[in-house]
Amino acid sequence: MPSVADPKLWRVRVKKGWERIAAMALMNKQIDYSRKGLTFSIYSATQIDNIENFIFVEAHKIDAVKEAIQGLSFCF
Repeated sequence: MPSVADPKLWRVRVKKGWERIAAMALMNKQIDYSRKGLTFSIYSATQIDNIENFIFVEAHKIDAVKEAIQGLSFCF
């Protein structure tokens, strides 16, 4: 059962057709941060084929999501 301490799913708007690329870019950014020994506060990023213009990012706070999508031109 989900609890209050579990991370939340945040919906992030992206360019149409770039959903899969945006999710993969976030996960690659997470791998890059971990190789450098830096902390990255998101747990996962996913996209659903039926839902256009949005990806879902799992994190505790919205600030972590904003920091993660910073520098990605296809995320709003």
